[in-house]
Amino acid sequence: MQKIPVMPGFLWIIAGVINEQSADRTIPLQIAEPKEAIDTVFTALVSKLGGKVSHRQSALCINESDSQVRSFAEAKPRRFSEVPPPSIYLAAKLRVTDLLDDRPKTIEQLATATNTEPRSLYRLLRALASIGIFTEVSEQCFALTPLGATLQSHSPESMRYVAMAQMGEDHSLGWSNELHSLRTGETAFDAATGMSAWDYYARHPEAGQVFSQSMTSLFTSVSQAVAATYDFSQFKTIVDVGGSQGSLISAIVRSYPHLKGILFDLPEVIATVNVDDRIQPIAGNFFESVPSGGDAYLMRAIIHDWDDEKSLLILKNCHQDMQDRGKLLLVESILPPSNEPSLGKFVDVIMLMMTGGRESSEDEYRSLLQASGFELTRVIPTPSMLSIIEAVKR
Repeated sequence: MQKIPVMPGFLWIIAGVINEQSADRTIPLQIAEPKEAIDTVFTALVSKLGGKVSHRQSALCINESDSQVRSFAEAKPRRFSEVPPPSIYLAAKLRVTDLLDDRPKTIEQLATATNTEPRSLYRLLRALASIGIFTEVSEQCFALTPLGATLQSHSPESMRYVAMAQMGEDHSLGWSNELHSLRTGETAFDAATGMSAWDYYARHPEAGQVFSQSMTSLFTSVSQAVAATYDFSQFKTIVDVGGSQGSLISAIVRSYPHLKGILFDLPEVIATVNVDDRIQPIAGNFFESVPSGGDAYLMRAIIHDWDDEKSLLILKNCHQDMQDRGKLLLVESILPPSNEPSLGKFVDVIMLMMTGGRESSEDEYRSLLQASGFELTRVIPTPSMLSIIEAVKR
C-alpha cells in the first residue's frame, strides 16, 4: 500500500495530479500519520474531483485515472513524514527532473548543470528520493521515477510550473502575511508587497510567465472537460476573455471546426501565445473594454480573482460589447452550502490571501449576474471541479 503524506499545503498538488475522469482500477493510498480532519478533507476532495473513495482499515482507495495518478502508486511504498513544499519547489526550479530525462546522473553532473554545490544538492535529492520523486541507483547517482516525471517541464499537464508558482517566492509573500487578511479583511499579498499580485507579475515578467504556465497546466483537463460538456455548435465567434495562453478556446475550436475564436488578454500575455489560425489574439484590459462581435463570451477562473466591484466592471464590459441575447459562460467553482466539503472553499482562502477575490455559491453568482445585466439560465457541472455558469444578456 502506497503511503502519502497529507498536509494542508500539500493538498493542492494531489488535486492537481488526479485526473477528473475515474477509471475502473483503484490505487490504495494510506495517509502517513493520518489526522482525522485532513483525512476528511482529502476524502471529500477526491470525491469532488470525480474519484471514488472508500475507507478500508484507515486507508483511502482512489480510482486510478491517468499516468500521474499511477505515479503515486508506482513510487516505492514506505512510511515518511510530511514533505516541506520548498523541497519540491527547489527541484522544480532547478529543472532536476528534466536533467534526468534520458538516464541517471551523478550528483557532480547535476550540480554542474544546475550551478549548485554538490553536497547541498545531494541532501535535497536524498530527501526527495526518500519519498519516491527520485531514486538513488548507486552512491550519489540519481534517476527519475514516474512520480518525479510529473515535474518535468515538457509534459502538457506538467506540475513543474504549478510547484514553482504555488510554492515560490511570490505566493510566500502572501502566506507569510496571512494573519493580516484575517484581522483586517484586506489582501495579504497587497499589504506585504505594496501592490496587487497582477502588478507584481507585470513588474516581474519571469514570475508572471511561470504563473501563466501553471494555470495552463492546471486547467488543461478542465478545458477538455468544458469543450466536451457544453454544446458550442450554436455559436459562430467566441471571445475568451482573460484566456491566458489560449488552452480553453483552443480545445473548443478543435472540437468545433466551424468556430472562430478571439483570445483576449493583457499585452504581455498575448505577446507569448501561439494559437490556431482560427483564433485571433487581441491585447487589451478587460477593466476598460472587451472585443466586440462575439455571440458568446467565455471566462474561465476570472471572476473569482476579483472583488464584487471589479467583477461587475468586467461583466458590464462584456454586456456592453455583446450581441443582443448573446450568452456569457463563466467556468468557475460553485461553492456548496453549509458544511459540505469542497476544494473551492480552500481555494477561496487562497483568493483572500493573494488576490482579494473569492469563490461563490450559485445564488451569489445569480445576484452578481443580475446586477450586471445578465440572467443566469443554468449551471452545468463538468467532469472537472469547475462548472459552466450560463447566462443570457437581458
